[in-house]
Amino acid sequence: MSILKLVISAVLVLSALSALAQDSRPAQILRQIQQEQTQKVNEARAAGKTANLAELQAEARAKAVEATKDVDPATVPASEAYDWARLFSMAGRHHETCVLAERFLATNPEPTIKFQAQILMLQSCNEMGEGARILEVLPQVKAPNPALGSQLASLTVGRYVDTIAQAKGVDAAIRVLDEVERDIPVESPDVIARRNFEAEVARRKSQGEPDYSAEEAAKRLEFFMANARNAGPAMKFSFAAKKAALLAQDKRTEEAAKVLDSFAATLPDGSPYRGRAISEKNKITLPGKAAPEFAVDRTIGEYKSLDAYRGKVVLLKFFAHW
Repeated sequence: MSILKLVISAVLVLSALSALAQDSRPAQILRQIQQEQTQKVNEARAAGKTANLAELQAEARAKAVEATKDVDPATVPASEAYDWARLFSMAGRHHETCVLAERFLATNPEPTIKFQAQILMLQSCNEMGEGARILEVLPQVKAPNPALGSQLASLTVGRYVDTIAQAKGVDAAIRVLDEVERDIPVESPDVIARRNFEAEVARRKSQGEPDYSAEEAAKRLEFFMANARNAGPAMKFSFAAKKAALLAQDKRTEEAAKVLDSFAATLPDGSPYRGRAISEKNKITLPGKAAPEFAVDRTIGEYKSLDAYRGKVVLLKFFAHW
């Protein structure tokens, strides 16, 4: 009897794996993977622990590998190509991901899904180091709203332009940065602050927390407003800093400094991103130059001047006490 139970159990396990692999509806497979991961995250949270994200990603990848192993991308209908592309991407099969995403894009999907499919294609191209392909696709990507525009900016600055620079050179990478920055949709700080405040109020309500008093609400809204005012300069700084870094790596220090100077000139004194631009410029331009002389009011030991140590290694330690 126990042997029969073992055989039945084995058949059930194999049937479940077979169903996952042969299911012709990739959206169902994706939904199943997401539900399992959400359940494990919630279980960990309920136990007062943090879910092991690396372990969850490995499990999702294993399920995606199983689901895609017998799928021929050439036979996938265009209507299912995007969901299969997501599974192939999860499985680390990036060439197939690009093929499927491109087929889906040929169906002229609505703007948000089109954007997501383009990002999926770009991520796979980036994993394969295909800078030329990224250079071709990236200018075609138009974020349909400011939130997705922020995502595009982050991915472009943080990932794509380095791959483009390696394949096609710094000037090509900078042209793409200019094009992406120009086309990113923006919204006013008032709109950003109000949306973030309302999202926080909704979250508090869903968790059973008390409503803000009028005074508390005003303070929170002002907090979100202060952050929103910096959102535009923060994004522009990321583009300027990346252009400067690429130019500096290409030994074009003066051009890099001009990029940062131009950006800093658009901001008032006291702006944190003006200060960051100046700091980035100093990191690029000061190495290799003679250290400027500086005076001190009080010293410990025999210090006379920095010039007295010329030709020697000097370690400066700045500290304060009160």
